[in-house]
Amino acid sequence: VPLGEVAKLIGSGAQAVNGKGEQDIQHVAQQLSQCNELLYLNLSGVMGLGQETSGNDWCCTLSKALATNEQLLHLNISHTQIQLKACTALSEMLIQNSTLVSLDVSYNPIGDEGCVRGRLAEMLTKNSSLQILSMSNCKIGDEGAGELACALDRNATLQQLGLSANEVSDAGGFQLADRIPKSGLTSLDLQANPLSGPKWFVGQKVRVAHDASVNKWYHATIDSIQGTKVLAKVFNLDGSQGWSHTWEHMEPEEGLLSVMQTKTKFLQVKRGAEQPKYEN
Repeated sequence: VPLGEVAKLIGSGAQAVNGKGEQDIQHVAQQLSQCNELLYLNLSGVMGLGQETSGNDWCCTLSKALATNEQLLHLNISHTQIQLKACTALSEMLIQNSTLVSLDVSYNPIGDEGCVRGRLAEMLTKNSSLQILSMSNCKIGDEGAGELACALDRNATLQQLGLSANEVSDAGGFQLADRIPKSGLTSLDLQANPLSGPKWFVGQKVRVAHDASVNKWYHATIDSIQGTKVLAKVFNLDGSQGWSHTWEHMEPEEGLLSVMQTKTKFLQVKRGAEQPKYEN
């Protein structure tokens, strides 16, 4: 639906609208600032919405209208070229807005600057309604991740944080993972970031399983590492060890955990996951 028609749909009582143009944003903002029944607004792919050019205040205008909107629950403005100015406008809107539940700003060049100077991290310390924040592929690195992690110390409502395909390394990843126990997070997506893998070593005590979903584990010891293959021997009940081979699932029982292992461990505890049951 072109944005020229979005305003009409909002005014007619539509609950979900998809916009695909750059025209008449003033009319859209006007409708959003008035009483309406709109719950979901998808402006993904409106390429000029966040572009910072002379006279372009589309995102700022939209944000001002949403600051006092009490109906909209879900906003998708991914793929819209959002940068610093638009980030600041969004953050200021979310500091005031108390009803928006989910926001998707993925595939925008937000970067660390958007998290810090754009006040996205600060926003998390003051917003009390947002439960889902998707920021995949936004060029966010360790500085931005660290700011978001600190903000989680003062946020109890955010449940899902999506940061896949960014530039977060172990330094920022551990800061985020370590916040899971005391924050409201039940999901943290860090896939496709430059994180280190597990730190396996020969002689390390691990637990292994053919199928972790049935919660049947075996105490084992890593016997050898052959490139990307990690082979482990299981301890038999009579004290002997089985033959060395790879396993579908392997978790360390000693040694340092990677970011992804730390994240998984904390989330399992928070969800009240069943403790590992051993067959040996």
